Formats: sequence, structure tokens, C-alpha cells
Amino acid sequence: MKSPSRINTIELGLDPNIFNNPARFIAILQQGVSGKVLRRALDQFDEQSLFERAMGTDTSGLEEYCSDTLLDCQSSEILLDTIRVLDRIFQVWESDEVAKQWLHSSLPTLGGAKPVDLFDTYEGRRWVKSLADKIEFGDFS
Repeated sequence: MKSPSRINTIELGLDPNIFNNPARFIAILQQGVSGKVLRRALDQFDEQSLFERAMGTDTSGLEEYCSDTLLDCQSSEILLDTIRVLDRIFQVWESDEVAKQWLHSSLPTLGGAKPVDLFDTYEGRRWVKSLADKIEFGDFS
């Protein structure tokens, strides 16, 4: 497994500016993201159950998404948002092992939930990203 401490969007098959340019992000969503991006993300993060939860499917469904075909706009957005949140988490912790441990730990700040269990909704991913941002900046209010 490649170290995901910093995502290389080019290796995932994505535009390098995708997460920094909202207009480009939306245009890519509207075109659809290749299932190959999901395959590469699975290889890079080694978090299959997290991606299953985020994409609302099981192992066989996830494999179907990994084809050469383009994902629809909604699935593309879920995939890219999941990658963006994971990128943030791995940046904050600067250690793949610690980031993965944090993802799978019950956290009082999340009402006892594990971050990994909140990836099935946009609001859950936003909450997890917000917590990662607070941790980075030492804001525990």
C-alpha cells in the first residue's frame, strides 16, 4: 500500500487542482468520475469498508463501481468528497497508522461514534472533517 499521508491526485487519475477549484470540481462531477479513481483510492487508503459505507454498497457493488465506466454525478460527488475528507485526516495526523487508528476509534466529540461510521452521509463526512480541522489548529471548544 502506498502511503496516503498526502494524496497525489494525479496518481488517482484526477485533475491536480480538483480540490482547490470549485468550478473545476463541479465540472468533473458533472462529467462523471471514472471507476478507476475508486479502484486507485481503495489501493491507496486500504479502507474498503469505509468506501462501501460511503458509496452505500457492499463488496460486490463496490467492485462494480470500479469499472472503466463513469460514475454518475451523485456517486462521483460521494467518492470525491470521501477522498477529500480522508486527505484532510491523513494530513492532520501525518502518520498513516495514527490516522487509521483515529478513524476506527469511538470519539466522545462525535457522540461516541467512530469517524469511519459517519462516511455514509455528507453531513457525517463534514463533521469528521471539521473535527480534523479543529484538531490541527488545537481548537477544542
